[in-house]
Amino acid sequence: NLCMCLVEPGEAVMIPTPYYAAFEFDLVARAGCHIVPVNTFQHHPETPPQNTSTLAVTSSSTSHHNQPIPISSYYPNRSSLDQAYERSLAETSRPPRVLLLSHPNNPLGICYPPEVVKECIDWCREKEVHLISDEIYAGSVYRAERGVDSDGQGATFVSAMALAANHDNHAISSSDAGLGLGPYIHLVYALSKDFALSGLRVGVAYTENPEILVPMQKLNDLCQISSQT
Repeated sequence: NLCMCLVEPGEAVMIPTPYYAAFEFDLVARAGCHIVPVNTFQHHPETPPQNTSTLAVTSSSTSHHNQPIPISSYYPNRSSLDQAYERSLAETSRPPRVLLLSHPNNPLGICYPPEVVKECIDWCREKEVHLISDEIYAGSVYRAERGVDSDGQGATFVSAMALAANHDNHAISSSDAGLGLGPYIHLVYALSKDFALSGLRVGVAYTENPEILVPMQKLNDLCQISSQT
């Protein structure tokens, strides 16, 4: 529903790869969006030559004859976002409307480090692209401390809302209400993963963009019936 309020049919939604397969149905079949993958591998010099037999997400250096892929190879950055932006222009003749982050990531099971999320926030604000942070697994991260975990297996979870609200360079309205996210940063969450309540069909969307609040409310009026459990 959030994408229906932000995106006209045929406009692009950028998603870092690999991404949750059901996005294809939700965004393309239902909302009429055009998905543009954000391919990150070639934008990280530490990424070894790709070998289809080695797809493990690990921070170790070598494993017998195969060199594992570093976790950082999956992080979006300005270079990969710029390339996807240009691809959106080529494929749709229009700038992309949304960058969708799955954070924590499904299917990789990793969290983007705060500096990666901040880079995406900055880029989206500069390009006037909406960033949707899908944080449906936020309560299922069990590392004790924020930052980089002691075992070197990547960052623990920090919400994009906290990072956007505390960012120095974001433009906010004259009102002091809310977190000061501005019009381009949005959150989605649901009870289906962390609380194992997939049949209840209860979700949350948080935005401080007043132009989409009423359309979201009208759409949600039609989505109040849970599926059979």
